[in-house]
Amino acid sequence: MIGKQTYIRPFETKDGDFLAKWFFSGEYPIFFRHSPFVKWSDFSKWESITNNLIYIIFPIGCVEPIGMIIIYLFMQKAQNCKLGIMLDKDNQKKGIAIESVYLISKYLFREFNLHKIFFESVEDDERTNHILNEAKFIKEATINDAAKIDGKFKNEIIWSITHDNFEKYYGGGI
Repeated sequence: MIGKQTYIRPFETKDGDFLAKWFFSGEYPIFFRHSPFVKWSDFSKWESITNNLIYIIFPIGCVEPIGMIIIYLFMQKAQNCKLGIMLDKDNQKKGIAIESVYLISKYLFREFNLHKIFFESVEDDERTNHILNEAKFIKEATINDAAKIDGKFKNEIIWSITHDNFEKYYGGGI
């Protein structure tokens, strides 16, 4: 998947060091709040589950990854999934996340005929909420005290976009 600023490809084993660095850095507690793994070997097992897919984000013309998109609870029969996105701190606030969410959504809707894509964010995570709003996701619900981050409970927002709304907003491209 190629955009104006980025290209995205499926996870490969050689990407493991890059992801492990993030996992153990402690700098991304919001992203890993629902993490089903507590050590790197758990991640390897989780990644091999067929309804969990990982895609790596690269800037155009570079081979060093700058982020990842996780597709989890991918249920083709139910025609939906959940997304998570993570970008290196140096590449945030550049429109890369919005483009990446667009590219992966386009891929999922058109290749797998999904009906709906969900995304969960923490209510006070202004950056992620801005990205989802700009990507034309709709706020569906707020769940009180659903995420525990740094020892504090926070509200979570459930966002979604349907195939029809995606085509309405992006039929001609981003």
